[in-house]
Amino acid sequence: MDLADYLLKFVGTPYLWGGNNVSVGVDCSGLVNEGIKAMGWFRSYSKKDRNSKGLWLELYHDARWMEVRLDDIIKDDVLFWGHGHENMNHVSVALSRNLMVESGGGDSSTKFIWQARKKNAMVRVRPIDERKHFLVAYRYIGEE
Repeated sequence: MDLADYLLKFVGTPYLWGGNNVSVGVDCSGLVNEGIKAMGWFRSYSKKDRNSKGLWLELYHDARWMEVRLDDIIKDDVLFWGHGHENMNHVSVALSRNLMVESGGGDSSTKFIWQARKKNAMVRVRPIDERKHFLVAYRYIGEE
């Protein structure tokens, strides 16, 4: 199973700030961490969940991941968003050149499921070009 296909199983799961349990609720980094862990693509010493910047640093320093440009995105690429590497604020996974799966629609105030429902914040499929401030993408290329 592909990373993107695995994450599609969680469409409709509520967005929860800091959430990392796909049975209860996840934020963007919690969703992507879950997928990468399920694929076995983290180093064995990397057990903790990371925020968007921490996840980017992990992939940046791992030779099994290759940086790709927005124009070269394919299914399963991990996409990072924000205002520079010091201010990353979102991560998602490409389903195609045009679509991504993300946990979105919430923010740091979305800490309870009722808040997520009120904001319609959840794991969802969304066009890539609807999100602003793309920074970089990474592709898993396998063992060194």
